[in-house]
Amino acid sequence: MLTFDDGTHHHLMGSAVLGRDPAADAAHPSAELVPVHDPDRSISKTHVALTVQSGAVLVEDLHSTNGTQVHNPDGSMTTVLPGASV
Repeated sequence: MLTFDDGTHHHLMGSAVLGRDPAADAAHPSAELVPVHDPDRSISKTHVALTVQSGAVLVEDLHSTNGTQVHNPDGSMTTVLPGASV
């Protein structure tokens, strides 16, 4: 389950592409498109891909303008390089 800052929730099943106005891309043709309300415009139109795999969620930055960071359970952060999955 994804929970966004505005309190909305989304069940993640398979893969999804998130952004202000996400568009399908060749690397994720069957991904669900999930628009994210972002009045501050801190995320790109097509920002990140999330994929459920073996009980984990893989995060892939889709060459976003501001980049992507994953907040780990231990409190540390991992920067996601464009095109790579974390």
